[in-house]
Amino acid sequence: MAGERPRMVAPARRTKGAPHGTMTRYARGCKCEPCRQAKRDYRLELAARNARTA
Repeated sequence: MAGERPRMVAPARRTKGAPHGTMTRYARGCKCEPCRQAKRDYRLELAARNARTA
């Protein structure tokens, strides 16, 4: 249609440079077991840290 803006499409996130088993790789979309374990470890560490400060 006339005057309509083209829809912007976000570029695909790259996972290069971040090794498997890290939160960075998980956050960029990798859901392999080592990356999921890194996410679990991070959440447990965060919960423990928050419990100490509460």
